[in-house]
Amino acid sequence: MTTTDISGIVIEALSMALEKMAFLDVMSLEEPTATAEPIIVGKIGFTGPVCGTLQIAAGSEFAGVLADNMGLLEQASEEQCNDAIQELVNVTTGLVLPMLSAGQTDVFDVTVPHVCRLQGCEEWEQWTSRAGTVIVCVENQPVAVRLSLTE
Repeated sequence: MTTTDISGIVIEALSMALEKMAFLDVMSLEEPTATAEPIIVGKIGFTGPVCGTLQIAAGSEFAGVLADNMGLLEQASEEQCNDAIQELVNVTTGLVLPMLSAGQTDVFDVTVPHVCRLQGCEEWEQWTSRAGTVIVCVENQPVAVRLSLTE
């Protein structure tokens, strides 16, 4: 599978997840840009016919919008923002895996999603410059997603 194929799969899955979960649309990002700090990274691993990890990184401002839309909240707490990113990476992975598998009976084991934080624009730039990272725009905020496949 080519990098272009993987990028297309990831963008399609992320778009579907955001539309269904939070009524948000994914747009292409015209220019690379930094994001609001702190930056939340959601990560989930999977094993099966294909093994790897899916990660989504976004600023706290986007996480707040996501949490607000998902829970019909007025002002999301830090914990609710973390939970929203974890759920986004979980649902996106659930949509990616059938697109990666060869058969309809393939079974995957998926880890529990977790979050960590990046501090500063320098860490954001390092994270987003890694191979396989795709950056899109959602609600005028950059959202980065990376699918890493292992043998």
